[in-house]
Amino acid sequence: MRNHLVHLLLLSALTGVATPAFAGRVHHPAEMADLPEADVILWGRISNYAIVPNERNPGRHARFDILVDDVLKGTATDRVTATWDNSTFGLPEAMPAGPFLIALRHPGSDAISGNAARGVFTVLQRPCAEAFLFAKGSAQAAAAAKSIGR
Repeated sequence: MRNHLVHLLLLSALTGVATPAFAGRVHHPAEMADLPEADVILWGRISNYAIVPNERNPGRHARFDILVDDVLKGTATDRVTATWDNSTFGLPEAMPAGPFLIALRHPGSDAISGNAARGVFTVLQRPCAEAFLFAKGSAQAAAAAKSIGR
């Protein structure tokens, strides 16, 4: 009996340790309920997309400019710089210009994840979920626009 209890405790401990490491491997769609966390939501085209080299964690984030076509929420200039942190799924080597519906958070925002230290906008993305960066004409872009009344 005691041996059985020890095995159960060990199994519980190992399961608890393994769960956070595995949790991000499951892909979840973006939740429209997270859109209120965005400081800025806009339609724009991507330019100067590049994965930023990082010796400790290669491919950890991308940096790009957004040529703004229309601001749906918040304020933005005609051209903004943004980063996209996506260590869970990896980042594309290149991005088409778009247009895209993009939800962003300001540096220092208390919203979901991101690295505010870079001093630029960050694409809104919950850990283990799809980023709020949707191609025009996609079902996700339509759902996001509808959820904010646009």
